[in-house]
Amino acid sequence: MATTVQPASGEATKQLINYRVDAGVAVIELCDPPANTYTYEMNRQLDEAILKARMDNDVYVIVLTGAGLLLRTLSNLRSIHAGFDTRNLLVLRITPDAARYRTPAQTTDYYRRVLDSLRDGDRPVITAIYDSASDGAKMGIGGTVGGDLYIDLASGYDFDPRIGPGPLITEAEPYGNHGTDPEQISMRTIMVLNGPGIRRGQKLVNVRIIDFAPTLAWLLHLSKPKNATGRVLNEALEQP
Repeated sequence: MATTVQPASGEATKQLINYRVDAGVAVIELCDPPANTYTYEMNRQLDEAILKARMDNDVYVIVLTGAGLLLRTLSNLRSIHAGFDTRNLLVLRITPDAARYRTPAQTTDYYRRVLDSLRDGDRPVITAIYDSASDGAKMGIGGTVGGDLYIDLASGYDFDPRIGPGPLITEAEPYGNHGTDPEQISMRTIMVLNGPGIRRGQKLVNVRIIDFAPTLAWLLHLSKPKNATGRVLNEALEQP
């Protein structure tokens, strides 16, 4: 016998999921004809049905099925919030001409010039662009797991993974980001080493935060982290 998964609140909500158990098999049926659009409410009811099946000791198999077509309609897709304000927003996908930009170096140079041309009125948005091919060894960037280009933004701009309603680039107080240039002040911090194997009273200079992991690994008699680009702070050790 089918049982209805009721909404959590007392408000009247359309039943979008049918749930039944038959011989150890929980059948979860998406029921929103004619298209069975995958909406927030359907997702909520689906979560409840799956949880109910997981908590049922008599259920060994979960079968998900749809009453009719299982697809997203264009109208429902258009109503899904994009995560930011799409008004007056222009999105471009820039792809270099493969016949003209044949090598990685040519492609990197192309994107460098595109990024360098970004302006907020007359003000450049990007203040520095670093190429891992030429700056990588000196700055500790790039490598097999790093990017090709690293950029710093002008004051008042920030890389923001918390994109929500509002502009894509917002003037906000920084909350932990420090850019990519390890020589800038925000990449410097206090480093104090104490304990067995540490040289007493030694003052360290030109220490970078990326040097901490290789030094700690050495003290623990471990191999240097695979992707670490820093150095072991031998001047701080009794037996480097």
